[in-house]
Amino acid sequence: MKKRHDLLLILIIFFLTASSPAYTDTRHSIKSTLNVQAFPGFEINKNKTSATLTGYEYQAIEGKTIKLENCNQAINTNSSIVADFEYFRFKQLVISCIAIQQFAKATDAKITWFPEKPDMSFYAELPAIVKPLLHKNEPSQLGKKTLGNYIIETNISIEMDNMAKIINSEDEIYVTLLARGDFTHDGIEDLLIKTEWYARKAFGKHADLLILTRTSKKALVNVYWRLNPPPPDTKMMLDSNIL
Repeated sequence: MKKRHDLLLILIIFFLTASSPAYTDTRHSIKSTLNVQAFPGFEINKNKTSATLTGYEYQAIEGKTIKLENCNQAINTNSSIVADFEYFRFKQLVISCIAIQQFAKATDAKITWFPEKPDMSFYAELPAIVKPLLHKNEPSQLGKKTLGNYIIETNISIEMDNMAKIINSEDEIYVTLLARGDFTHDGIEDLLIKTEWYARKAFGKHADLLILTRTSKKALVNVYWRLNPPPPDTKMMLDSNIL
């Protein structure tokens, strides 16, 4: 009888161990990765924690040329000295540099609930609030809608690896996967993405940087962090106002 009891106890322990969540197994890890193709002109160091820049020049308001040679220089450049027609391109560079800073904080994960290669259905199911927010009321207006249904007649296409284009009668939105890793330090993989918005019937463009989390297979994707919160007033966010 004792042997049968011991055997039953061993089987229970084996079952509990085998059914434990995969992220408790520290023998295997999911390496953090950076989509280096999304950083043209960046010479990223071996540890992917900093970068030097090649070919990034901008015209200043007074007509002089601003040449940026590294990300620290770009982030610390006063955007008010950049000519208006260069402003959005300059801010895109700053966003990319901040993305490198964020990636430097990420660690390897132990489990992921994101697909290995995002497809159109993945982008369609992202919450609509991942798009750059143009005014303070937009989060409540978007509610629990997704990028695939927040406006009717929305079309989604994969432009290239790790980039999707979402287009409808009003908006043109790009979602670019910049990096994967554990940004929240809970053992679960997160995504670092850049989103861009362009008005199709008016003048306006805006960009943002976000960290997305998903804590279980059935959980919805959530925005853990974003670089650009919605502006405090209800005016549309134009390219001269980002960041």
